[in-house]
Amino acid sequence: MRKIIYLIILLFLFFNTSNGVASNPDIFKITTDNSELTGFFAQGKSGIITALHGVIGRHAINASDDNSSQSYKNLKIEEVDTLHDLAFLSSNELKKRKGGLKISMEIPKKEEKIYSIGYPLGLSYQLRSDQLRVRIPPLTQLLTLLPTKLTPRMATRNSPDISKKVISIEGGLLPGHSGAPVLNQNNEVIGVANGGLKSGTVGICWAIPYNEINWAPKVSREQELSNLETLEVSALFSFSVFKASSGALLEWQEPRAGNMMTWEEANDYVADKNSGGLMGYHDWRLPAVGELNDLAKFIKNSPDSYSDTDKLYWSSEDLGPYSVQAKVVNLGNAQMAWECFDTGQQTATCQKNNRFSVRLVRNLIQ
Repeated sequence: MRKIIYLIILLFLFFNTSNGVASNPDIFKITTDNSELTGFFAQGKSGIITALHGVIGRHAINASDDNSSQSYKNLKIEEVDTLHDLAFLSSNELKKRKGGLKISMEIPKKEEKIYSIGYPLGLSYQLRSDQLRVRIPPLTQLLTLLPTKLTPRMATRNSPDISKKVISIEGGLLPGHSGAPVLNQNNEVIGVANGGLKSGTVGICWAIPYNEINWAPKVSREQELSNLETLEVSALFSFSVFKASSGALLEWQEPRAGNMMTWEEANDYVADKNSGGLMGYHDWRLPAVGELNDLAKFIKNSPDSYSDTDKLYWSSEDLGPYSVQAKVVNLGNAQMAWECFDTGQQTATCQKNNRFSVRLVRNLIQ
């Protein structure tokens, strides 16, 4: 049975991002005493729009751009849309600011190409995701996108309301890119990024349609906001992504039951998945020993997030061009095969014709 991994890491990232683009002055990194996310300044609003779940109950809400040439301190939540999980931040200084991103009130078309810009994973610079498109149908109830096991948790929180229609997007949102603008090819905001998960071989994420936002003064929603402060937000995201000890941001393929093969078959499996475009990408690979060791450490520190520890996993490392041996890593509780030459409790050298588990990995930022 395939296991869904629930990870809350710093901030979420759209896959196949491209940096090196000019920073957009209307998009901000939002920081609080205990969270980091994205927000943006929109035309017609004298403040910053962001995700409510990232700022509710937080102190010292600040906004800044890439080089801190713009910095706004001690922002206050002035308006909210609790059913869409949105907050509007402002200050006396922000109210004097001009400009903002253009807005489109049109419903996006099916399979329309869209993009987003934000500050994922605690990064200090903006990253742009171009590899996103609107799914069919473009608008759907959030309920229809959620796995059954997540529905009760989301329904209890009710922010966002799972009966509300959201923009259904093919791609990937990770925890923390919340509040980022989702834009069409005319560079107009059509929605606000909210959450994402994996479903089979594709990433499904959603954005709040801009034309559905219904702002209300914060003071009129104090009881709702008080209740939200006590409820978790982890159900918004389901991805296996974290930062390796090398500093690389890695996405891991979800563990799959029965994914047992020889080392040569594992390399053929990599080629097959890249040819078919797993998750829409063609840069999957077998992980290095160090990357698997990092995964094992993460599992050890987060046992409730991951339970697939009873297997040995192939690494990309063999002992040379003509070697019949390669290295495997024990993610926690696996029994070492007797054929393996144990080089430690976690890493071993085994014959390539043995059958072990395979889990692919890719770099989120090249």
